[in-house]
Amino acid sequence: METTDKAPWHLWLAVGFSAAFTSFAAFGYVMTAIAHPAFIARFPPDLMHLLDSMPPWALAARTCGIWVGPIAVILLFLRSRHAFLAFVIVLAALVIGTLGEQWVGLPGTMRSTGIFSLKVMNWSILIAMVVYTHWMRLKRVLR
Repeated sequence: METTDKAPWHLWLAVGFSAAFTSFAAFGYVMTAIAHPAFIARFPPDLMHLLDSMPPWALAARTCGIWVGPIAVILLFLRSRHAFLAFVIVLAALVIGTLGEQWVGLPGTMRSTGIFSLKVMNWSILIAMVVYTHWMRLKRVLR
């Protein structure tokens, strides 16, 4: 099988969408890391307590996932087959980070519909990106 020379239109849509998603995640990470008051005020007060009480392995996974995300987008833009592995790493980091949240126990204010919706969105987007990059790799769109 030969590599497809022309990228399909949906690849660029996926690049744009995943770039926006990972940019939002990186922005949120930086704003919570510096505890920016205006940003933190939009979330339940227990958010900072949750982040402070998470085990180091969960925070390391969260950090890894946040910063591998933009690398995954760049690899997808370059049509590299390694974009799949990068998105798998981001998804694995989300799994480990979620286990860390469960380890600590989510406070009641972090169990709202809004927070749950954000979590469902994160999981859905990352699973979709893993499936999409795998599909593009099989079709030889990613080299």
